[in-house]
Amino acid sequence: MPKTTPEKRRSALFHLCNGESTHSVAKQLGLNKSTVHRISKSASTDVPKSKGGRPKKLQPRHVRLLQHGCIMIRGCMTWEGAGGMRLVLGIMDSDQYIKILNDKVVKTILDLHLQPGYTVIVFQQDNDCKHTSKKTTKWLKSENNKVMEWPAQSPDLNPIEHLWQHLKM
Repeated sequence: MPKTTPEKRRSALFHLCNGESTHSVAKQLGLNKSTVHRISKSASTDVPKSKGGRPKKLQPRHVRLLQHGCIMIRGCMTWEGAGGMRLVLGIMDSDQYIKILNDKVVKTILDLHLQPGYTVIVFQQDNDCKHTSKKTTKWLKSENNKVMEWPAQSPDLNPIEHLWQHLKM
């Protein structure tokens, strides 16, 4: 069996990388399908496999990318009124959450002129990872704040959801 020339190997890889099927590349270059398949397997680059069967209804060139906007805002509220809000960029972790608590909760206490009787703050927050992390728990204890026990998966108990519902109206 004659050895495949480097030019034919490069040409086969070029055609395969451009989405042509093994069958059509073999036919164009006068090679066996098994040889073309072996060339694609031995290539260090990943060659996309052409799939047989019925083509997809929409080709990639027909599909427009539609991304819905998403804004995450962190806010707090007390019996005395709504507290500060903060725009969150990216995915929030416990460090960012503690920074928001440091910045906004203290500012809310000062802005709303909460009485001295409010020395202990009770946090009502769900069981999200950033709320229950060791770092956050340690910070809450160091600031003498209590956290209300909260059942998992209970959005009806979340007062902020009800507040947002009224704000949207």
